Amino acid sequence: MKGTAVRSLVIGPGFGLMLGAVPPVLAEDDRRWDTGIRLNIIGGSGKPTNDVLGYGVLGRYRLDDRWTLGLGVDISDEFDIERTPELVGLEQDPDAPVIDSTGSSEGLNAWIERRYGGDDRRLQWFWTVGAGINSVDVDDQAGPLAGGGSVDIAIDAGTEWVASASVGLRVRVGERFLFEPALRLDQHFADWDVTDRVSGATASIDDYVLKGVHLAFAYRF
Repeated sequence: MKGTAVRSLVIGPGFGLMLGAVPPVLAEDDRRWDTGIRLNIIGGSGKPTNDVLGYGVLGRYRLDDRWTLGLGVDISDEFDIERTPELVGLEQDPDAPVIDSTGSSEGLNAWIERRYGGDDRRLQWFWTVGAGINSVDVDDQAGPLAGGGSVDIAIDAGTEWVASASVGLRVRVGERFLFEPALRLDQHFADWDVTDRVSGATASIDDYVLKGVHLAFAYRF
């Protein structure tokens, strides 16, 4: 339900507001809009996760020859929360498969971009800074403990605030198509509650960093 709310927020009023902001006086050949998709290959230190693979959609509006505003949605359908029993100080049965919980997330992000080089150039360097919200859902996970007994872990991750930054290269392919590899850093401001419903043991996960790359493919109009 949380993820659905974020997706509805974006697809409905988010892009609608951006599209409604197009100045009517722009010439037909003054292409200020980009839209596209991106693949995200990012990860962390293992607490709470190592790898968060996903994808997203984006829209951008160029304010002038240097600055651009962007809005995007990023989705990760599945990632692991590593060694869940250890989060609450419990040791799983070493003979059993590693107990990892499974999470998913949907995020809405806005950013401002500074680019270098004119729009008529084939290559442009750019950097971005932005902020957004991220909704995380984690499935319950159970399994055996060392010495007997079992664990039944529930994680309430809720909604996170995210500060983001990236630096990348934009490659223009023809007149309208763009390819963009970029380094990416996301600071998540989180407050996860972790509970073992068998022993009553609890723990929390606070702020964490994800970093990696994204590959974007965009169309200019």
